[in-house]
Amino acid sequence: MINNSYDEVFRALVNILRQVAPLKVTGPISPETSLAEDLNFDSLDTVDLLLHINEYFSINIDFEKWILQESQKEGKPYTVKSLCDFIIETRKMQISKCKTQN
Repeated sequence: MINNSYDEVFRALVNILRQVAPLKVTGPISPETSLAEDLNFDSLDTVDLLLHINEYFSINIDFEKWILQESQKEGKPYTVKSLCDFIIETRKMQISKCKTQN
């Protein structure tokens, strides 16, 4: 099982991106790579990515919340870094929720 370290989540996410859209993800991926601007992800790519993220990380990510946050921020939106941070935040919240229910 993967822990919540940024480096591990980043590496896993890069692998998922390469699986989901191998024709779009052909070069190096950095934390500042934008799914929309740099990789030209469309809505189908994004849905596929969401399904893979949920399965790999065993989470239920609120992708609409992430998209809303990204649309309101200044700077380059929809970056790999922001998605990594959101995955880590979601995992921590869901782990915390499970612990309080037990």
